[in-house]
Order: sequence, then C-alpha cells, then structure tokens
Amino acid sequence: MNKNLQVDLNDLLYCRGVESERVEFKASWNPRVTGPKVLRTVCAFANDYHNLNGGFVVIGIEKRNGRIVLPHRGLSPKALDAAQRWIRDQCNRISPSYQPILSPETVSNRCILVVWAPASDGRPHLAPSYNKRPGRYWVRLGWETVDAEQRVGILGELIQQTARVPWDDRRALGARVEDLSESKVREYLRDFRSEILDEPSTKDIYLRLRLTTRSTVTKCLVTGHYSLSLEIQVVGFPGPRLRLCSLPRMGPGTFTRNAPLMAHWWTSFVTVLVM
Repeated sequence: MNKNLQVDLNDLLYCRGVESERVEFKASWNPRVTGPKVLRTVCAFANDYHNLNGGFVVIGIEKRNGRIVLPHRGLSPKALDAAQRWIRDQCNRISPSYQPILSPETVSNRCILVVWAPASDGRPHLAPSYNKRPGRYWVRLGWETVDAEQRVGILGELIQQTARVPWDDRRALGARVEDLSESKVREYLRDFRSEILDEPSTKDIYLRLRLTTRSTVTKCLVTGHYSLSLEIQVVGFPGPRLRLCSLPRMGPGTFTRNAPLMAHWWTSFVTVLVM
C-alpha cells in the first residue's frame, strides 16, 4: 500500500475497491489545457457532493472507452516537476484554502503524478472558472466536473451538507494529534476518577473522549475543534474558547445594556463562545 495515498496504486489505476467516478485520468500535462481542468476537479472532489470521500486525478495515463491505454505515456521528469509546482501554486486560488496530496509514482518505468483530493471539512469550496470569472462551486456528477450553480438545487444541497456537521465536530486543519497533552488529559481523568484512566493506549483515550476522530479517508486520527477549545493542548491555537459567565436575573422581555437578552432568567449560567 502506498503511504502517501493510503491505497494500492494498481487497485487505484484499475479501480479495484475504488469507485471509477472517483478517479480521473489525464494523458499528459499542459498548464494551459490540463491545468485548469485538474484545478476544477480537485475542487469538486474536495466538495464531495456525493460523500464518496473525495477522489484522485492521475496525470500521465490515458483512459479510453473505460480502459487504460498501454503503454503508459508517462511524464518526463521536467513535466512531473512542473505539474507539481503548478498545482501547488494554483490550488492557493481555491477558497477556502485547500491543498491536495501530490504523490509522484512510477508505473512500467514511466513517471506519473497522482493527485489525491480527500473530502474537505471546510467545504464548500470555490475554484476559478474557464474565463476568469469569479470562482465557482464545482462538484462531481458521475464522471463529469460541473458548476453546481448551473444545476438546479445542487448548490443548496451542498451547503446544507456542510451545515449538518457541527463546528466543534469538524477537523481542525492546522492541528495535529501530537499537539494534545497526554499528561493534562490523564490529570483531568484522575481528578474525575474516570475508569478511562486505566486505558493503556493514549490513542484509545483520545477516541473515547471524542478529542480525536478517525478519518474515513486516511483511517488516521485527526483532531477536531472541540479538543482545541479545551485547555489540554501543548501549543496555543487561535480560535474560540469556552467561558462560563453569570448573567443577572431579569424579568420577561427585559433588555438592558448589561444583559441584552430577551429572556426570563431564574438561574443564569450560560456558556459563551468567545473568538
């Protein structure tokens, strides 16, 4: 199994265990022709409209009538390097920011480039259009990459899919599992006399406490916003913190400068999200 792709390369090329609509082949590399198409497809895989966990773009192999054309065309070392540089640079134009995983490979003594675009936690994303118009929301429909705004109802459904995932359950893209402090977590469990403290595996402790989740794409542990909102990380991250504050008692419909809440408070403890 390829360490970068988390999937066997031959299985990927022949779509064994990987849905064929999740793999797009490009016979050669041309920054003016192939490049913009790859950029839009990467955006579409990141948006993951059908929840298939993203997809792959294979550059240097031609597929015709559903079959891979042999011998493989491959890419020259110069073209391989140019393709990686172009994709890295142009993916900065995707909004919100998104970078796929680039994996140069060798097949039948020919160089190819596999671009892996996992489903994004920051979707929906926009990518540039054909004629320098503002960015568009690209999605995959079957084997095609299409503009979501040009298909009735698709953009609304894409946005709704994102809204269903609570913010604290989403992956924190700038954080690593190693940024969490095991000693602080165990201290917390010790204070509450939790039986989870007897668990020898730190990874299992994090999973049981929902501090981390296992990625459906890479099967690796990833850190969510929830764990970063608690005081258990080794390094600091910009973002929200949870604070407990007390509000004064108010009558029904009361609105004051100190307590601008239209409510009837008898016991007045509330958690506030502070940016």
